Amino acid sequence: MDEMLRSALEGRTAAYGLLARLLNREVDEELLAELRALPFVADEAVRPNDASDPDDPGRRDNAADLPTAAYSADLDEGNRLMGGYLAGIGNEDGDAQRALTDLAVDFARLFVVRKRSESAAPYPNESVHTSKEHLRMDGARDEVRALFRAEGVRAADAWRLGEDHVALELEFMQTLAARTAEAVSANDEETADDLLSKQASFLDRHLLNWVPAFAEAMGRTARTDFYRGVALLLVAHLHEDRALVEQLLG
Repeated sequence: MDEMLRSALEGRTAAYGLLARLLNREVDEELLAELRALPFVADEAVRPNDASDPDDPGRRDNAADLPTAAYSADLDEGNRLMGGYLAGIGNEDGDAQRALTDLAVDFARLFVVRKRSESAAPYPNESVHTSKEHLRMDGARDEVRALFRAEGVRAADAWRLGEDHVALELEFMQTLAARTAEAVSANDEETADDLLSKQASFLDRHLLNWVPAFAEAMGRTARTDFYRGVALLLVAHLHEDRALVEQLLG
């Protein structure tokens, strides 16, 4: 398998994992250190491999068929906002802890503490956005739970968040993305196609059906550039990954 294709498939898994972690619970000391070590610039695109044979019939044997990533304004702005916030954290005693407190307060305001007046709050559960009564634990949760069970996925935080929570839906995609990378590495194209089709369906029927509205409310409500950046990167990633999945299935 071409190294750029391998990197792209592994990158999908890592991206879903990071986004899921950021939206599951507050940033802790370990995660903050890892984030501060990241460059937060536009990631290198999956580019055609000039050394590859353009007549190679193996669709997944090289990365020549993969599209160059679109450097959308949202990706650039999301990186700028998150990177700027992290770069602004000083290196003196107490600076990191103050940032952790700042982020914890913003996370709580966004996803934990609710006020009656916050009708446009960024509720992180799909059922709130898609049910007629805007209720948690509604039909979308049942649908997602059934999909989890069908794929043998057990969401550890389902009891706390609900299976249709954005973090758990992203973790589901992370799991399927990892399985896809394994199937491609093993040259199991039938399994890879099946997994990619399931991911395309999940993106269309679930994540892309409600996350853009959720992220728009999140970006509008957040008080830190960090979470404003997360909101932008989340939606941009979903759209770019949907295009990549379509190309891989093509």
